[in-house]
Amino acid sequence: MWILFFLTALLLLIGILRLLYSSKEFQNLLKSQQASLLYNRQPALFSPAERSFLGVLDQVLGSKYRVFGKVRIADLIEPENGAGRQDALNRIVGKHVDFVVCDANNLSIIGVIELDDKSHNEDSRQKRDVFVDMVFASAGIPITRFPAQTGYNLSVIRESIQRSFDLVLNERVKASTPLKLVVQAKVTSLCDFNNHKDPDTPENKR
Repeated sequence: MWILFFLTALLLLIGILRLLYSSKEFQNLLKSQQASLLYNRQPALFSPAERSFLGVLDQVLGSKYRVFGKVRIADLIEPENGAGRQDALNRIVGKHVDFVVCDANNLSIIGVIELDDKSHNEDSRQKRDVFVDMVFASAGIPITRFPAQTGYNLSVIRESIQRSFDLVLNERVKASTPLKLVVQAKVTSLCDFNNHKDPDTPENKR
């Protein structure tokens, strides 16, 4: 008796699913779900300017250090426990930094490097930069900034990093030898000080 009841219920369920699948509303729902999952591949992880500067950092830092790019601030620091923890987390969760320098042996964090284009002259960007500098200072992680250029002098970059991160780096080129790299004048922005939405959306890129 129970087998007959089970088969009847199963057939009834199949019939309902068929009617639902064939309905216009269900088909529209499927189409809307499919449309919301359409994405395009980015041409590269870094913009041309960022990729060029990464090459500079690799030459300056050598094999003792590893450089990671476009790292979430929330992966580098975390708020202290307390009443304002969630608010503090919300203020950093949608933000990235351009480069993070780590010890090659244990990947401990040495310091943070930002590559600043002309957009950093804007008031909103300056507020964002001040905030980022403050949170890293609070966590005891040094941060240094370099303006995006069409060419870089390795000795100047090396000296600045050594001073900011308290490192001793091997000098591989003469101080008078500049490294010229062709970069685009416009650097794509990854995050915005006043916007805490999905960091991968266009309006949140810095």
